[in-house]
Amino acid sequence: MARELAARAGSSTLVPHDEQARALWKSFRELMDRVAAAAFEPRLLLGDDGEPVGTAAFPLVTVPAERQVPYSTMSEALAACHQGREQGVQLGVLRAELRRNLQREIDATARLSTALEQRPRSIARGRSMLGRGNSCWPTGLAFGAVSRRSS
Repeated sequence: MARELAARAGSSTLVPHDEQARALWKSFRELMDRVAAAAFEPRLLLGDDGEPVGTAAFPLVTVPAERQVPYSTMSEALAACHQGREQGVQLGVLRAELRRNLQREIDATARLSTALEQRPRSIARGRSMLGRGNSCWPTGLAFGAVSRRSS
């Protein structure tokens, strides 16, 4: 609040101390008069990322106007702030879950890619073995050759 009062007073180190004090007092008195008159203008304050960071009873000169959302009542501004923060937490949980799922899929894809890279080598080894006269069929078996016992 001190920064807000100083900004409203237009404080400067080039101005004599007594003038600074009068300007600060004037800023303070103006705000207190508004409080006494219940002349509130509730605001939801947004951070640089657009997420709620707080509320104010009056427009602030230290926060850009585009980051102040006016509300009819302070209760509404506080509810919007709370709801925005809850949504931010929920979004954070969802982001973490999505990251875990994505990492799981990336890992599975990497494993599949490795398996596919190794497959041509095993096929080539198999062809090489067949080319040298090795058979992959057990001895004594051939296509269509079925032995029948006579009873």
